[in-house]
Amino acid sequence: QMEASRQQQEAAMQQMMAAWQQQEAGMQQMEAAMQQMEAARQQMKAAMQHMELARQQYEAARQQHEAAKQQMEAAKQLMEAARQAEVAAMQRDASRQVGNAAEVEGGVA
Repeated sequence: QMEASRQQQEAAMQQMMAAWQQQEAGMQQMEAAMQQMEAARQQMKAAMQHMELARQQYEAARQQHEAAKQQMEAAKQLMEAARQAEVAAMQRDASRQVGNAAEVEGGVA
């Protein structure tokens, strides 16, 4: 009788130990899951920052492109003005030469 009681007690102790180990394992799993969640959260944060950076880079490139377009436009206008000035100078030259020729002819006549 005593032996059976002792064996029962032993079995109960082993059950308790097993339950405790299960609980411990459960706690560790929970801890690991928490760490995974935290890592995922940080990855998301990094991805968000990356996206924001990419957006800012795009915006900067767009503004640069816009500025370059305006510079090109200004250069085109400058070139056009220079061309017109050249045409005007050529016309002045031509009319001066015509005037000179008329003077010479007038002088000869």
